[in-house]
Amino acid sequence: CVFPRKHVSSMGVRRLTSLLESQPDAWHSVRLQTRNSKVNAAMVVDGLALCFKIYFSANINSVCGGQYTEFAEAIRSYLQSLQDAGFNLFIIMDGLVPDKKDATVETRMHDTVKNFKLLLRSKATNAAKMLPMHATECFRRVVSQMKIRTARSDYEADIDVACIANQSGVCAMSQDSDFFVFDLPLGYLPIDKIEFAKGGSELVARKFVRGSLSKVLGLRQDILALWASLSGNDYTDSYKEVLKFLHGFVCELFPGPEAPTQAGEEQTEEEKAAIDAFKADPKSKNRPQWALAEWLGTFDNVDKAIDAAVHVVGQKHKEATERFEEASEKWAKWEADMSVVTAELAKAQNAAEGVVEEEEQKPEKEEGDSDSDSDSDSESDGKEEQEQAAGEPAPMPKHPLLLAVRLAQDAEREAMSLKPIRPRAVPEFDEADFRSSIKASIASYELTNKNAHIAQETELKTAAGKALPVWLLQGFRMGMVPNGIMTALCRKKFWCHVSLVEDVSQPSIWNDSLPLRQALYGILLGAGQTVDEVSRDDNERSIGHRQVESSSTMPFGDKKQLPSLELVGNMNDSDRRSCVLSLVGCQGAERQLMSIPPELVMPVIALRSYVRATAAASESGKVPAWVAAGCLVAWSRPMAKASKHVPEAAPSWLRSEHLHEVSRVLCMFEVVSLCNSLFKLPLPAANLSHLDGQNICRCVFETSPGMDVPVQRMLRGRDCNIQLYDALRVALTTGMEDLFEEQLPGGDAPVTTAAAKLQAQADAEAEDETPSVTGFGALVADDESSDDGSDDELGDDVVLVEAVSSPVSESSSSTTKKAVKKSAEDEELDALVAMIESGEPSTLDDGSSKKKKKAKKPKAKGKGGKH
Repeated sequence: CVFPRKHVSSMGVRRLTSLLESQPDAWHSVRLQTRNSKVNAAMVVDGLALCFKIYFSANINSVCGGQYTEFAEAIRSYLQSLQDAGFNLFIIMDGLVPDKKDATVETRMHDTVKNFKLLLRSKATNAAKMLPMHATECFRRVVSQMKIRTARSDYEADIDVACIANQSGVCAMSQDSDFFVFDLPLGYLPIDKIEFAKGGSELVARKFVRGSLSKVLGLRQDILALWASLSGNDYTDSYKEVLKFLHGFVCELFPGPEAPTQAGEEQTEEEKAAIDAFKADPKSKNRPQWALAEWLGTFDNVDKAIDAAVHVVGQKHKEATERFEEASEKWAKWEADMSVVTAELAKAQNAAEGVVEEEEQKPEKEEGDSDSDSDSDSESDGKEEQEQAAGEPAPMPKHPLLLAVRLAQDAEREAMSLKPIRPRAVPEFDEADFRSSIKASIASYELTNKNAHIAQETELKTAAGKALPVWLLQGFRMGMVPNGIMTALCRKKFWCHVSLVEDVSQPSIWNDSLPLRQALYGILLGAGQTVDEVSRDDNERSIGHRQVESSSTMPFGDKKQLPSLELVGNMNDSDRRSCVLSLVGCQGAERQLMSIPPELVMPVIALRSYVRATAAASESGKVPAWVAAGCLVAWSRPMAKASKHVPEAAPSWLRSEHLHEVSRVLCMFEVVSLCNSLFKLPLPAANLSHLDGQNICRCVFETSPGMDVPVQRMLRGRDCNIQLYDALRVALTTGMEDLFEEQLPGGDAPVTTAAAKLQAQADAEAEDETPSVTGFGALVADDESSDDGSDDELGDDVVLVEAVSSPVSESSSSTTKKAVKKSAEDEELDALVAMIESGEPSTLDDGSSKKKKKAKKPKAKGKGGKH
């Protein structure tokens, strides 16, 4: 979702952060060397908050769908700096969205949709941000590769982070103002207060401990939780309008510093000094929080303070209700009177309609008539205008019907002048529920007897009230089972998150994967169950709900019966792989898919699913080839060249219609990855570098109608692996040739030879004596054997077939070396790419290279025309 630059993952305590910003003495400075540090301190970290911090602070593009190679490098650099400073990290990731945060998440999704146009502007560096769809998965993989301890909470991570920090006596790192209230022995480090100075050789931070808050507010520590609850937090947010009654009451009792008057343009030195002193007084801001602290300080125990707060709110709510009822009566009476006046005016106007027409149809003066009458009329009209300008009423019309209209208009104006203030509805208030919310909020800050749910203990249960399967819970804790699967299983809900920029005039990008999601729901819940999906409404900017029924059969092919969740847990690796391939409609292309590099299997499956969905939605039942061709070219490029820094602003060449298609592909990848995860990852996980959105968008832009850059020239101009491209093309089109409007362009290498070579390499590696590791166990095996210094920032967590991209890349490299001189077409493509990247208008001549050399006029058009 879209968030401001300083993102706060949870609402926290209202206005507490700004209150403490004005208290510099309440903070403790921390300075640590990141080189040869002798510090050895444990720190538990809120993973999602840190994920936001790193992505946004690195100024990484998110408009095109995310730059995951660059993001992975930024994650590794940041975490390595923390480790070099002496911190032993334990990172906790968020789990499911709790019920009480549903409304907040929907609001954020709605704000994101409204800001799509803002995100597409070329200069969006100071605007809202959007964390891309696969950013948290990228973060999890890098953390795993760095062998940093990590786990996933049942719900939001902040409570578990606080529990571990409290019980283990370590420091907590997050971006949530609730941590100012938690009792943490070694304090709390806000993420936005951590900086690296002196070229990264020194860590500078500001730490906060609970005792400082008690001192600032002048409250006992046992009443701080009540103060936070009545200020407003996640637990009492539903009563935020009701809490305004309490805030107004305490501000009347404790008004605080009085603002000096600022009469006149010139001020004396004393007046200026008084104004400056008022502005410098921290209690002049956030007045409700200061007044609430002073009021709570008058009570000797928490229970009495709760009773008093409930009583005050109840009394003020009663008074507001009485005022509302009285105002509603006045408003109803005025509306009734106004309706009578309006009816009388309409009646008079209808009666006078013919008279008005008669006045308008008066004959004009004939030529030769005296102009004296017209002169006198113009003079009188001028006097009337002057009288009206001076505020004097215009003379009454003489015709009785027109006079009736004038009187009705005067009556309407008089009624409007008596219009009362429209009463504002009083928020609902339930005294028992309000008291319960306060007590639940206070209990959430108590960490002494609370256990963190990051291991086998869990509060989660299936929607049917049953315990979670052990294998599924273990995968969830390790991050291998995504939150989307667990939300559907435990809450019968699915968030179609708005984390990719879409064209809001088009249907939601989540529509393509609906059959797959229905099948997932069938496996998780059984057939005929209803899941509440929250997604963008079709062709609109709003967020809505739709009830989706789970299916009982595979969505494609011969419609086999879906397995139950229990059966999935007992399958062997071969059965699980066959089941996933059938689920995503690739059962006839398994050999071709296994012949390509394993990190590209899931992207190609996602592209196949996109093609199938697009063809099914079109009238002709076919799909143009340009999107698929652009994706395959992007995946054939060397990652070192395809992945580079792209600023967060939208590229000048980017078109919303192209971006929408790429977002559809990336969204489909998310759903097919959910299918793979549910079956314990029988297919190799993708290298997220291949999902770098800017690379895909640029290639799709070049293959789009209007640009029509030949694929073969793109492959050569971008140093692509032509053999890999052809192998990907075969894996994509097998069994789906009839779905394309035109044949998908091939590279220069023989397709069959390239595919056979890749298959032979895969078969040879499969015969290795070392057994391959699949499923969730591969994560552990990979961590135990991987080297800390690995350069594979986004490598696979699981490997079913060894990657063959390196040998193919070498082959492509040797092929490239044979071409000693570039052709004129290659030079033209390089110029075109340079023009596209610079945002300049481009031209493409389809004539021969000899003709192009002669045509040197800058504005001349070739035979192909201007694109």
